[in-house]
Amino acid sequence: MSSVDARAICGWCEAKPGAVLEHPFGPEAAVFKVRGKMFALVAMDGPPDYVTLKADPEEGERLRAQHVFIREGYYMNKRHWITVDVAPETPAGLVGGLVDDSYDLVVAGLPKRVQSELSLGVASCLREHDRSVADEEDALFDVSTDGPGQHQPLDVATRDHH
Repeated sequence: MSSVDARAICGWCEAKPGAVLEHPFGPEAAVFKVRGKMFALVAMDGPPDYVTLKADPEEGERLRAQHVFIREGYYMNKRHWITVDVAPETPAGLVGGLVDDSYDLVVAGLPKRVQSELSLGVASCLREHDRSVADEEDALFDVSTDGPGQHQPLDVATRDHH
């Protein structure tokens, strides 16, 4: 089981399409929003540090009953928000999934047009990643020697590095 820290949680939040980081409560509280709606608050004034996330009410209740490090949303609507203490026993996979769920719940409440724009942003990022991987693969092959579809691996030791 891999544990998690506040810095990793901030990275996960920042990676979400359309995510914006704000500090309305001071530098020790990172508030992440999508289109003006908060989906995470990462408080780094602990110990312990904690993250407050939006949750389905029934799921939040189940999570609080199952895990000692999950409680009602600190300073939030107790029915719709949970607070997860960032401690050694807090599994990274669980927290990552809760960040995803919180973001998805907030996005689901946005207008359909905005949801489409955000999902296009995800598709664009994936296409850019695929192009980047393809460019890296092409760099390993000499595509000019044998004609279309016949790639020969380059000898990396003799390859020019300009």
